Amino acid sequence: MSHFTKMSVDYKGQYEPELLMAIEEAMGVKPEVHENPVSLLDYTGRASDKNTGTMKAEKCHIVLRQDNLPGTTNDCGWRRTEEGGYEAFLDTTGVSEAKQGLISQSYALAVAEKKFKAEGYSVTRKQGQHGRIQLEAVKY
Repeated sequence: MSHFTKMSVDYKGQYEPELLMAIEEAMGVKPEVHENPVSLLDYTGRASDKNTGTMKAEKCHIVLRQDNLPGTTNDCGWRRTEEGGYEAFLDTTGVSEAKQGLISQSYALAVAEKKFKAEGYSVTRKQGQHGRIQLEAVKY
């Protein structure tokens, strides 16, 4: 049996489209998006209050269902916060630190590209060694 791990993440609500793209790119699955948060399901397929230690079932706006995530025994989700960011509730057996890093990297690149383009820059990505990605921004 696994559990949800609540994590602080530095994603901003104004860049939700970039977050959705990053999640899909890293996980290979398009996430569900809900205006009102929905319950994350545990390994039994039920909303559970036992997996988080908070004594309540966690509810999230962005959800990846366990059925679509090999090696995962619980749903994973991101909940919008009142401060305009997100909290993540992840099953770390299926969403490894490496996958979390890919989500963060893809998100950061997409946000940077959006900001550069808004300022009139032409942006290209260059793939380097060991997975390193470099953005080149040129303004004429």
